[in-house]
Amino acid sequence: MDAGSMRDRAVMLMREALELLDAAGESDAALHLQWAHDIAARVPVLQPDDEIDLKRFLDEP
Repeated sequence: MDAGSMRDRAVMLMREALELLDAAGESDAALHLQWAHDIAARVPVLQPDDEIDLKRFLDEP
């Protein structure tokens, strides 16, 4: 398995772990795992002028 495939699998497993931690109320652990996930998934860092679309985080459509 190449490095890219291993990273993709790790990111997928971190997403699953985040759901479990959130369901268990482990917000501190989830916070740190989210940071690791964002680094591995290469999520761009928010900049001071960036806006967050909170609608995408709501359960309602």
